[in-house]
Amino acid sequence: MPLRFFPALAVCLIGVASHVLLDLASGVGVQLLWPFLARWSGWDLATNFDPWILGLLVAGLLLPLLFKLVNEEVTSGQKKRTGAGAAVFTLILMAAYLGARAYWHGQAVDLLLSREYHGRVALSAGAFSEVSTPLVWRGVVETDNTMEEVEVPLGSGDEFDSNNSVTRYKPEDSPALEAAEKSAAAATFLEYARIPIASVRRVEADYRVELHDARFPSDDDEPANVFLRIDLDSNSQIRREAFLFASSSNAQ
Repeated sequence: MPLRFFPALAVCLIGVASHVLLDLASGVGVQLLWPFLARWSGWDLATNFDPWILGLLVAGLLLPLLFKLVNEEVTSGQKKRTGAGAAVFTLILMAAYLGARAYWHGQAVDLLLSREYHGRVALSAGAFSEVSTPLVWRGVVETDNTMEEVEVPLGSGDEFDSNNSVTRYKPEDSPALEAAEKSAAAATFLEYARIPIASVRRVEADYRVELHDARFPSDDDEPANVFLRIDLDSNSQIRREAFLFASSSNAQ
């Protein structure tokens, strides 16, 4: 039977909403109100490519076809409409999976904030999902002068040791850093970055300031991992600024 307008519109709206929800659940996020507002929103519940979500979607697509073939064989070729129930059940399973990930994410953040890191008190923390298992999270903790990166296992047999964290020191205040952070490019990057961290180094007589997003591992080469490089002269005047992919050859 032909699908009427309003049921078709409802199906389309559900498809659009589910796509946006998956973007929100990913570690990158989405600009919900673009082009009116450039602010990024995200829940850090899953990776851009989550094999568990992919497995649920593939199962929801293929199992109804298998059941249909079995049903036609049993009923001597009489065809029946199938698939709607499986689709609804798949959506319920995905909602339950993301709900469980939200619970584990909260547990990971609470655990990160409850510990000290090499004697330093945690000021803020973020937990980011790993592809391998929903029960292991990559934690990033900000202290007064460092960023600490540590693995957060939530399994019953695993123990979280905050002193196993990898320490990255924040740069000291300087005219070059202050000038770079006041630039328009830095303002754009800080709207995107979830956990910004800066580095400053001398390049001959000049300075090079880089702003990275600590939610991405240093060896992460996915396209979402971009950083800002600003070159300044000896008087802290900006000479060049560029957004670069961490995986590009120019990132070296």
